[in-house]
Formats: sequence, structure tokens, C-alpha cells
Amino acid sequence: VKNILLANDEFIDYSNLDSVILEGGNRDRSFSHAEAFGFFQSSDGNNFLDSNSEFFKSVKTKEGFIDNAVLLDSHKGPNIIAHELFHNFGLTDLYGSGTGPGQFSMMASNASRILNYERAVLGWFPAQDFKCDDFSKVIDLNSAFNLIEIKDIYADSIFLLKKAEDTAYIIEVSQLDSKPHLFVYLLEQNLRPPITMYGNPNKTYLSMFDLSDPNNVGSFYKAFEFSLLIWNQNGKSLTLKAIPNAMASSAEAKKVFEESILNREVILKKLAADADTKAKADADAKAKADADAKAKADADAKAKAEVNTLKLKKTITCIKGNSVKKIKGLNPKCPEGYKKK
Repeated sequence: VKNILLANDEFIDYSNLDSVILEGGNRDRSFSHAEAFGFFQSSDGNNFLDSNSEFFKSVKTKEGFIDNAVLLDSHKGPNIIAHELFHNFGLTDLYGSGTGPGQFSMMASNASRILNYERAVLGWFPAQDFKCDDFSKVIDLNSAFNLIEIKDIYADSIFLLKKAEDTAYIIEVSQLDSKPHLFVYLLEQNLRPPITMYGNPNKTYLSMFDLSDPNNVGSFYKAFEFSLLIWNQNGKSLTLKAIPNAMASSAEAKKVFEESILNREVILKKLAADADTKAKADADAKAKADADAKAKADADAKAKAEVNTLKLKKTITCIKGNSVKKIKGLNPKCPEGYKKK
């Protein structure tokens, strides 16, 4: 790649360019190649201490440095192209471990989405929905009553808990299939891949809980230093409790878990009562609608019968001397003494 860039330096003006995409011409569709290259002008400010070696050193052209290159050949699908191009803007590979985000990020699989945190790296995430705090201020490792609140589960959000300059826990809410899901992971910038995703040890891998489902109240994520319990929700806001691993067997932790189960039962009972009330209201509305429909049908039938009757009625003229009478009916007859005209 470097040789190609330098060999074309005399033909291409690289002014104001930081990245170059090389598109291969291979026609063998059984073969594909997609690779991003990040070069570095020095080791200052990054973790590649050998960035001054020829392999990692930026490509110096007549117009300046090329720090990024993408090589594509017989690539298969837009997600692969996007994955490689995202490297140019600061995203890193998240595959290569059993604890990455898997299908929840294009940087870990052939998914069509990325994490909220990755959107933030790209500058695509609203700053007002990205909250930060120090881990030690939010989570007391000697208490099981650490409270974390999410005001609106239907709005994507990020809550970053800083552990060190290059380490942080991230709690984010993201909409999957129009349902809010909770993601909990550890970000360690020095590692490749840098993300360790957490889930429930009793569930399958990457068991992210749907926050809109009240049955998930009382569920928890098992992180490196704590368990994050879904303690309560009221339909829109969410309350989490962080229980340090050292406190997992304590009376405090038991109380918090019991409270979450009670909260779930209260929510489910209320939902059941609301469902019964709604079902009764729906049944009453249906019964009234049926009664109204029947009454209208009966009235329509009566009116129709009356119209038909009117249509069938005949009128005859009866006379008696100078007296004339008109008689109307289904089978009209002249009165006694009268004759039909």
C-alpha cells in the first residue's frame, strides 16, 4: 500500500488529503479483501510505541502526510465498506474476543448498526444525552445502595463512569427494533479490542434486556466489579442499583434484590389490573356498540317494512250517489252501500 501511494506521488496531488482508498480490480468473486491501515507520524499521543518503525510510520508525500488508507477488492456489501471507512474516523475493530458487542456493532460483525459510544466518537451523538461522572462518585464499593437513574428509556443515552484516563464503564440505552435495550460494558483504550461486554450469567451470550418489558425488573448484568440490577421502572424512567461484588452476599444486597422483585410484582399487578379495566371497558363498549347496531338494524328493518307496505297499498274510489270515498289499504274494500268506481 505504501509503495503504491509513493509510486503515484508524482502523478497525484495529495494536498489536503489524509486518507486514500485503493480499489482493486480483481474479478474473481470468490475472493474478497477489505483492510484499513492507520499510520502514525510519531508515538506521541497514541499507544503504538513502534509507530516510528517503517511499518507504522505515516506516508510522507510531496504535499504532506497520508495517515490512513483503505484497501478494497471484491468487497461484499456496503457494511464491509462502511466498516473499513469508519476506521478513518476513529473507530476500532471490536471483534477478536468472546466479549465484544457481536451483532450490536458493525465494527464487531457484519451488522448494520454501531454502539451509541461509537456514534459519539464519530460526533453523531447528541452531547446532551452523553453524561459522564467518576466511578468512585457514583459507585461506593462498600454499599449495595448505589443508585443510577435513567429518565427516559425511549431516548438513546450514554452514561460513562470514568475509572482511569484510559478505562471507563459505559451504561447506554439503545433502541433495537423500536424497543429500548440496556448495554453495559467496560472500555479499556489500551486493549484491542477495547470493549468487554457484560450480560447476565444465567442467560445466553449478549442477553441485553428490553427495558420496556416489566418482567425484566429484577434482572441484572454481571460486570467486573459490580452487578447492575434493573431495580424499578415506571414505564418511561428506570432505576438501576449497582451492587459491588464484595457486597453480593450482604444483607443489604439481599434487601435490594428483594425490593426489585417486589417492584416487579407491583408493576405486573398494576398492568394486569389496567388490562382487566381496559378489557371490561372494551367489552362494555363492544356490548353498547352491538346493542346500538342491533337497534339501528331493527329500526332500519321496520322503516324498510313500512316503506314496502306503503308501496304495496292500493287506493280505490267508492261512490254512493253523490258521495265519494277513497279507500287505501293492502286489500281495500268499499264500505257497505258503496260501490267501487
